[in-house]
Amino acid sequence: MNNIIEELIHEAFNHNIIIDGKNNYIAFNTIINGNELINGDKYPTLVINDYDELIKKLDLYIRTYLKNTSTLPLFQKEKEKNLIKYLVSHIFIYAENKDFKNPIELIETKINFLNDNTFKDYNKTFEGFISNTKLNIKSTNDEITLKKMYINLSNNDDIFNFPTITYAISNEECYIYKIEEYKLTNSSFEKKVLKELTQINKNINKELLVCSPQTLVSILIFIKLLKDNNIKKLQVVTYLPVKYNMCNFKINDLKKELKQLENKTGFYKKTFKRINKQTHMINEELETYIYDENITNSLLNTIINSLH
Repeated sequence: MNNIIEELIHEAFNHNIIIDGKNNYIAFNTIINGNELINGDKYPTLVINDYDELIKKLDLYIRTYLKNTSTLPLFQKEKEKNLIKYLVSHIFIYAENKDFKNPIELIETKINFLNDNTFKDYNKTFEGFISNTKLNIKSTNDEITLKKMYINLSNNDDIFNFPTITYAISNEECYIYKIEEYKLTNSSFEKKVLKELTQINKNINKELLVCSPQTLVSILIFIKLLKDNNIKKLQVVTYLPVKYNMCNFKINDLKKELKQLENKTGFYKKTFKRINKQTHMINEELETYIYDENITNSLLNTIINSLH
């Protein structure tokens, strides 16, 4: 384990972690007990003050993963080594800037993600907000420590997919990593649902109409489920520096990169400001807390109240 982590740290310093013979643009600097491995100020810096403790926590993280999964990634060679590099890389790909200063705490949180069973095997159906429809909600495991919540409205012939939410939970705190809309199909059922959802946009300022009604519904349903399961705090993760650099390493225009980040952050800010405006379920900050709902929109109220 020790040698593998040392190799991974040096590869991250060189902006290329090799997993199963494949290059991965995973880049971060490292300071170990004051010794610096710095290769560019564009990248986050992992600060390790107790290397032995870090190795112990990583070993526990890997053992926890193996305990909680029945299927492993397939590697062509050096399977144990590549599995370790794959799992540890994932920790830093889905880490915020602040996490690189507290890697022990970060790994503990990831272990909690793996052990969380809040929505394990969650698969429920409720009455839909359109006659003769059902609202279906299902949670599944996603990538290593992450999970996905799927929400759709169905009738006998068709399905309308609401945006999926990628999340993870640790100690009564939920982290939202992604809200992903489906491409519209232009079906007659889809048109019917979208027409019904336009009610949600009534009396809302144009500046807050940054998210679609279906996105708003997904978020509110998810918040309601969190509250019902005693998840008391919610964080929306807007910037993952390693992942961001992986997605944008071909773009040399720093201004363009920063604009993309600004657009994403602005989207989340306005989205949650709108949610607060219509429901008072959360506050407007990106670190958000769940409050008692006070939904003024009749359709939203109907949808949320159906989750019983």
